[in-house]
Amino acid sequence: MMAGAAGIGRIRSFEDPRVEEFRARVAGWLAAHVPAGWADRFSMSEDERTDIRRAWERTLWEGRYTGISWPEKFGGRGLGPIEELIFFQEAGRAHAPEELNVIGKHVAGPSIVINGTDEQRARYLPTILSGEEIWCEGYSEPDAGSDLASVQTIAEPDGDGWYRVTGHKIWTSNAHLADRCWLLARTSRELRRHHNLSMFLLDMHQDGISVRPIRQLTGEAHFNEVFFDGARVSRSDLVGEEHEGWRLATLRGQRAGRQVITGALRRHMLIVEWLDTLSHCVAGRPAASRHRALSTRASMLSWQVARGTDLLARDEEWFPVTSVLQMWWSELMQEITECGLQQNCAEHRAHWRGLHLEALAATIYGGTSQIQRNVVASRVLDLPREVRK
Repeated sequence: MMAGAAGIGRIRSFEDPRVEEFRARVAGWLAAHVPAGWADRFSMSEDERTDIRRAWERTLWEGRYTGISWPEKFGGRGLGPIEELIFFQEAGRAHAPEELNVIGKHVAGPSIVINGTDEQRARYLPTILSGEEIWCEGYSEPDAGSDLASVQTIAEPDGDGWYRVTGHKIWTSNAHLADRCWLLARTSRELRRHHNLSMFLLDMHQDGISVRPIRQLTGEAHFNEVFFDGARVSRSDLVGEEHEGWRLATLRGQRAGRQVITGALRRHMLIVEWLDTLSHCVAGRPAASRHRALSTRASMLSWQVARGTDLLARDEEWFPVTSVLQMWWSELMQEITECGLQQNCAEHRAHWRGLHLEALAATIYGGTSQIQRNVVASRVLDLPREVRK
């Protein structure tokens, strides 16, 4: 039995008096468990930071603060999006480490809960929650980024209930650390687009898989290319039915809303921390007014996330409210780091340089700001599509 806070029942409204009770419980737990060494992470190597984040996954599991909204019968807390929001808010204030197993806990795991077999749930969900197995996401390819239906990696039946995988994925976060891959691959050369894809739970520790780090401007390598040359995956690790991968890759309903909001919450954690550091760099300088403006926008982001969370908790339409979140957090992250860099603060100069180089990609990955604006224009504002000659 995992130790930690006892459940208090799912909260369905921010007006519920249990909101502050849960917030106090989370804040107290974080104060006692956030690793002290994390404050010095910018002077650490990438491997040292990864070790702390890996240990933090275990600490979260032992405290029952991972899988907060997962069903209890699958190892979660059985709570809702409001409790999840509160945890991320308080984790940001406490400067807690970032999650390492993001794909496992927020992509693969929730889908296995809904679409997996009993055997898949029993095999994978416990090790996802405990952090024993780290997951990566095998989606993007050199010729299939925004157009995900164009993936060319193929999984072909190889007899005796196995598939053999051949292909090339790119921009795969943490593939060099991953034990498993949430892999989207073609399973037919004849069927048309969207109907020829399947989803697999692939073992990364086998022959036929090569992981090549992509060195970033910061000198670090969070992203990777992954080459599959005859890697094998069992039919028992096929999620759902064959050729059902498009449905599993394109989130809908509550799962989609939770993933959008969770992504924004994780970034808001960083934004709160960055603004705290920036306040020291701008103290007594003209840029203090810009810090106040950026802080106001961070509060607006937090409020918009809370609105979306409230709608999710009440099972109401959440998409219009959350459609702007990625634009808001990605552009805000860039402006905060740019402001920090401009201060030329001796204590934090290297810190802001690294963060700004990282933030430059924020308006690209996950869908560029231009794509996000087109989505808002067409799906929320119902504007006519651009006429192309």
